[in-house]
Amino acid sequence: MGVGFIYYHGWDKLMGGVERWEGLGGAIARFGLDFWLTFWGFMALFAESIGALFILFGILFMPM
Repeated sequence: MGVGFIYYHGWDKLMGGVERWEGLGGAIARFGLDFWLTFWGFMALFAESIGALFILFGILFMPM
């Protein structure tokens, strides 16, 4: 499941480069943050990737 998230959601954004990150960060301009678009795009990519790794490795999983 985590591998699927990384492959389908994160990998193409990571390989898209700076132009893709800036486009992704442009979505946050709707909320008034129209600066550092590349940074915000990279942070979205980072959050997706780290979240997928957490799912993959079972971090934040508490067995009952």
